[in-house]
Amino acid sequence: MISEMIEHLRSQYRSGSLTPVQHLQTKLSRMRDEIVNCNAMAFVDADAAIGQAEASACRWRDGTPLSDIDGIVVCIKDVLDVEGMPTRYGSAAMAESEPANSDCVAVGRLRKAGAVIPGKARTWEFAWRARVDRDPGETVHNPVDRHYSPGGSSSGSAAAVAAGLCDAALGTDSGGSVRGPASFCGVVGFKPTFGRVPASPGSPMLGYEHIGMLTNSVEDARTVLEIVGGYHPDDPWSWPFARPDDPVSVNPKLLRIGYHADLGFEGIDPAVREVFSKSIRTLRQAGLSCERISPPDMGNFELLDRLYDPSAALSLDKVREKRRDRVDPFLTEIADRVGRLSAEQYARIRLQKLDLCRRYNRLFENLDVLITPTQRVVPNRLDEQSDIMFLTRVFNMTGQPAASIPAGHVGHLPVGLQLVGPMGRDVELLLSAEHIRRLLES
Repeated sequence: MISEMIEHLRSQYRSGSLTPVQHLQTKLSRMRDEIVNCNAMAFVDADAAIGQAEASACRWRDGTPLSDIDGIVVCIKDVLDVEGMPTRYGSAAMAESEPANSDCVAVGRLRKAGAVIPGKARTWEFAWRARVDRDPGETVHNPVDRHYSPGGSSSGSAAAVAAGLCDAALGTDSGGSVRGPASFCGVVGFKPTFGRVPASPGSPMLGYEHIGMLTNSVEDARTVLEIVGGYHPDDPWSWPFARPDDPVSVNPKLLRIGYHADLGFEGIDPAVREVFSKSIRTLRQAGLSCERISPPDMGNFELLDRLYDPSAALSLDKVREKRRDRVDPFLTEIADRVGRLSAEQYARIRLQKLDLCRRYNRLFENLDVLITPTQRVVPNRLDEQSDIMFLTRVFNMTGQPAASIPAGHVGHLPVGLQLVGPMGRDVELLLSAEHIRRLLES
């Protein structure tokens, strides 16, 4: 299934009514516009991108495109390596990073498919959190309202898609960093099943890192997944899933949909809850079966969340000692806390995580789709700290595929709906998400 946007571009490229170079120039023009660009880009190499677009134009003229996405413009979160571009991890401590010598696996697959890669999108520092006191030059604005946060940590990737700087973007998601900003910016974010998209070179986020995509439609997300997904020997956790383009169909009327507004977490904004409730009513009125479920007991989630602490320490391994003072103190405090976590405590928390995985695996024996709000809150102002990612982080621990689709607004601010599916059933989840999104928009 190819989205209308990609099919429209393909048709224009075939006919010559639009070339990949012209399409790229439109995107670069938006990147240069200080109002439009939302400060989403950390690095842009226009000359290299034009060279890629010219090569794509030649292939289309000769009738030999490399793939469905040949000539499509894709931005990359600045924690993923792109050959010839520095990887700065959104940190002042990494400002002098040298250009990467090679692409990470996912970027290499995009390049092999003919995607045009103009640059790197901004991220929260080491993909951890946004600082209220952050340098304005590093702060990404929400395209919906520049006074509000786009979420994170794939903030630049989501903003770049929403602002029309690119057709799609790659992000990483270890606690909700693709789905959260998708919700805040009113676009689609998809976190595949853990291991479906190889994370190589390896990430300090260990068993939680998912490489996902931000797009304007669910169909676009599936198209990108077809390119970047699949086994690679450099990621020990990747395995040869059935390919995303294998024949799969979903009968929406037969979907077993479960829902819960908060998964047991307190603090959901009443306005977000109302958008969520309205979404469930819409799906029921359309004839879909939606049943409120009892979420699995997550045990001591505050303790479970400490599994992330060692990853903070590993993230700082990239920083030279003399530059440690440039790192967010919040991150260094977490890293320092690792020394107070005993090996026995860590092992017990790992066992708790495995038990959480089992509980959610059992839940999906009777469900095809679980629906929750993506975030408990609406986008926060840039000068306000926000406590987010509770409803998303659970599924980084369990590894299930999860998507965020636009569900409505509170005032003018977007609210997303999170859809979660069984392990390895990424395509079925995306097909279900596309149908549900159409119902919500009708």
